[in-house]
Amino acid sequence: LSDVGLALAHTTGGLVGVVLAAGVLIAATSAVLFRYMLWRGANVMAAAVLMIVASAASTIHWLARPHLFSYLLLALSVWWLEADRRRPTRWVFGLVGLCVLWTNLHGGFGALLATLGVYLAGSAIEALWTPAESRDWNRVRRYGLLLGLSLAATLVNPYGWRLHQHIFTYLRSDFILNHVAEFLAPDFRGASMRHFEVLLFAGLATVPVLLKRKDVTMALLILAWAHAA
Repeated sequence: LSDVGLALAHTTGGLVGVVLAAGVLIAATSAVLFRYMLWRGANVMAAAVLMIVASAASTIHWLARPHLFSYLLLALSVWWLEADRRRPTRWVFGLVGLCVLWTNLHGGFGALLATLGVYLAGSAIEALWTPAESRDWNRVRRYGLLLGLSLAATLVNPYGWRLHQHIFTYLRSDFILNHVAEFLAPDFRGASMRHFEVLLFAGLATVPVLLKRKDVTMALLILAWAHAA
């Protein structure tokens, strides 16, 4: 579907159309991130600064390629999940439909499955952290069901399970992992990586605060993606 969308942009406006489509996706991701921080209660100036730093850290990936869809959809998905943690509704299962769309746009749909796995693990730990007589396993079952349905939804693609096999093989390729810049460990000498370094350490510094609040889910989310990075 990304190929179809970018082809339509090229048919309509040539290379300028492709660049414009990519720019809109990048800008939309930054806008969602900014609005999400305000929704979380962040100071508007602090949110603006962090959004700019995060955007600067991601410039290495500002290319007219399908992965831009994954950036936008991951930002939307985390907001969607956090809204459900604040006030659970059945609308969270709309992520299953989003997963079908995402699977047919870019292989980064695995990021949603990983994030749902973190929410499932975090909810289970939070439940165990409370006294036995007041433990509530509803959220654990909810995210377990959501993860299972989303995983099943990723099979709705022209290649079925072979798509997953291809992605697994791709991500285990020694040549790709050792020679493609995006898969190498961060080199903090570059300008964008300095911004990433700021975000990395700032995020890790919040983990003890989150654990003190017993917000294990968000602490795990930071640790999991810090490790992946």
